[in-house]
Amino acid sequence: MLLEFDIAITRARAARAKGDAPTALEAYRRTLDLYRGELLPEDGPAEWVVLERERYRSGATEAAQLTGEIFLEKNELESAALACARGLQIDRHCDRLWQTRIRAHELAGEAAAAARARRSYEEVLLDLGLDIPQPSVTDSFRVAVVNIRT
Repeated sequence: MLLEFDIAITRARAARAKGDAPTALEAYRRTLDLYRGELLPEDGPAEWVVLERERYRSGATEAAQLTGEIFLEKNELESAALACARGLQIDRHCDRLWQTRIRAHELAGEAAAAARARRSYEEVLLDLGLDIPQPSVTDSFRVAVVNIRT
């Protein structure tokens, strides 16, 4: 399974580098399908598995993040939000996943879902002892435009 995971993520990265979004999306989705959670959790913090475990988790997070971004580019907003939600199950500290998920909900006109995601993101930031970013004028305008359109 790890070999299949490595093949899928390598294929996705190569396709993305070539600008082949359909192939990249297919391969990133395959990567996510192959991710089964923490690698060898029964071995705990054993030195020999820690780096491999992190590489595997990081690759799955990347796959979710880029899947969400590709779906967002294609205006497949529900799929973008779902891909980000999957990624946040893997790594709840990934800023780009939170931002893409919030953006997908905003663009879909799902103000309540965007607000829930934003609150969850703020809770993560507070847990880490970080300041909550204040929305910029551009962000406020963007949200207002989305709300006017719906």
